[in-house]
Amino acid sequence: KASDAPASLIIPAKKTVVLNLNGYTLSQTVDYAGHSMIVNNGALTLKGEGTVRYTYNGTPDSSYGKGNQAISNFGTLVLDGPTVENATEKMSHALFAIDTREGAIFNVVDGAVLCANATAVRMGQFGADANEMTVEDGHIYGNRAVQVHLPSSSATVNPVMTLNVQGGVLESNDETYNIGVYVISNGQSAENVTVQIGGEAEIKGSVLVNAVATDTMNDAAVQITGGTIDGIYGVYSYSTDAAKADAVISVTGGAFAVE
Repeated sequence: KASDAPASLIIPAKKTVVLNLNGYTLSQTVDYAGHSMIVNNGALTLKGEGTVRYTYNGTPDSSYGKGNQAISNFGTLVLDGPTVENATEKMSHALFAIDTREGAIFNVVDGAVLCANATAVRMGQFGADANEMTVEDGHIYGNRAVQVHLPSSSATVNPVMTLNVQGGVLESNDETYNIGVYVISNGQSAENVTVQIGGEAEIKGSVLVNAVATDTMNDAAVQITGGTIDGIYGVYSYSTDAAKADAVISVTGGAFAVE
């Protein structure tokens, strides 16, 4: 029942909130599937040292049916100092520290986003509104650091999604797939998806694009202009169309562990 859902801190649309944690920890533990500790519909800035920690103790999700995340972002979210952590111990597909969604802007100025047993940040796209994320500094750490996710099976939906990483560390703890950045489509067109990595960015993991996304992306949609990529697979597309995979990925700079 909806009435049984734990409380969430909700930032209303058109409201501006600056939360300075000042060294404190804001925490919540739930066993309710499909829940967010904080839902931002307005403009939320997290500042200062401190931690937002969320833990889900319920049954792990085997698909992407009911997400549990510390923060769901539908507005403008700025992380400038604190740590946002999903401390759930059991791996779940629909588990994120931050789920930033259609129509949202997420800027990482400093701080950390942690989700050791799943995806630290998911850029989820369930509509047509633009979704933008920039990383200037900080540490994003998880089984997958950042996932650019187009979950719809409708090829007629082609939203604007932009991930721009010019600083900080994106780190994967998964030795098998080793995903620092993952662009994945379940059928949606990815023709308006771009990934830009440069500056002083450090990707401790691979930059991977699944075949469905690759086949609809524009040439040079994944742009590596600088930074370091220290991943098992480097920058890689799963597409069986080798020419298309090569065209989608543009490398004009940066240092790589895998050539």
